[in-house]
Amino acid sequence: MRLWLVVFSTISVGSAGAKAAKPPGWVSFVDLKSQAHAAGLKAIFDVWSTYITSTTHEKYADFYGRFWDTIHQVPNARPAPTRNEVAKPVFQDAARLDRLSDVLAKTKTGREALSIVERYNVDVQFIQDSQAGYFDSARNLIAIGALIPDRQAVNTLLHEINHSLTRGSGIWPDANKLSRAQYVDEFLKDEARSDGLVAVGARDFARINRGSARSGTNIDVAVQATTTVYSEAYRKTIFAGRASRQSAVGSSRTSQNAFERTRALLANWRMFGRR
Repeated sequence: MRLWLVVFSTISVGSAGAKAAKPPGWVSFVDLKSQAHAAGLKAIFDVWSTYITSTTHEKYADFYGRFWDTIHQVPNARPAPTRNEVAKPVFQDAARLDRLSDVLAKTKTGREALSIVERYNVDVQFIQDSQAGYFDSARNLIAIGALIPDRQAVNTLLHEINHSLTRGSGIWPDANKLSRAQYVDEFLKDEARSDGLVAVGARDFARINRGSARSGTNIDVAVQATTTVYSEAYRKTIFAGRASRQSAVGSSRTSQNAFERTRALLANWRMFGRR
């Protein structure tokens, strides 16, 4: 009943009947979720930016910038990071791919991801003696380390599927058309979107696990560090938005006198057929 009163208190009544009036500062829950997702992606972007562009991680320091330098043959530039995993042989493993796909297919996010693989005809193989993963844009190939446990490989597959979507959508960063700074920024954004897809998938898995707690079934998928970063930013944005919504409703209610609120309540009662 309390919820209905909150809704009814924001109704204005005109000659045409009852009409919902949004209080100043009101944000729809759909928009709020979009804002929360954007905040989560920004938090992941900051993590990737700190890690890739800093000089504290020698192997990955200025990772994408060095690729740009190599492509443009910049004199005296540091060589692009070598990807030893790319040199390792890859192989088909239909049984394992089916196993990972079955896990993804349990969620809406996973099903959408699998549809991307099919839509863009992405090849998925496994890297011999490896615990890494990558997307090869030249071959339209997702490669997943054969030594990665399934509970982590699901995340790796989701992450690399987003990269394949970037390529398939025709927005893969082109070093010949972008400045060095733009090239680095675009790849960092794509890494953030890729980890963001993993984070959204993790929320789906957690929701399923909560719903199936009584049956004792559980989907065992690892939670990676950037998922925690995303979730914290998402949660803070949702909480702040809810507080703002409540404040907006409260301001709207106090601006109406008791007679106006009663009129709105009765109008909506009639609108719902309760006479």
